[in-house]
Amino acid sequence: MNEQSAPYQKVKKLIALKKFETPPPGHHDLLASKIISRLEVEQLRARDPWHRRWLQSLNFNPML
Repeated sequence: MNEQSAPYQKVKKLIALKKFETPPPGHHDLLASKIISRLEVEQLRARDPWHRRWLQSLNFNPML
């Protein structure tokens, strides 16, 4: 049981430290603008005809 509790204690300490972290200045503004731009891109894609969206979905991108 000591073998399992040691990693648990390390994780518990790391989580306690994360509680005091703050994001860098401007993080929330940047996050909001990224979300809005992604929503706008999706709205523009939704305006495309169905056959164009279907062909774009067949575009195979390598997964890295």
